[in-house]
Amino acid sequence: MTSPDNDKRLIPDAQVCKRYGICAMTLWRWDQDATLNFPRPIYIRKRKYRRVRELDAFDEARASQTKEVA
Repeated sequence: MTSPDNDKRLIPDAQVCKRYGICAMTLWRWDQDATLNFPRPIYIRKRKYRRVRELDAFDEARASQTKEVA
């Protein structure tokens, strides 16, 4: 069960890169690929952040796609 605080939690793109083990250029490419449906960034003072709940949902969707293929 998610808490209301977790629904609003944001992490900076540097942490997103660490979470997925990718570099900033790969994250930029993911942003450009509309078919990937990667969560869109939120800009705060020219810095990019992502909602944790959206990243979690993205992970779950990718995991279920992998199971369907296997």
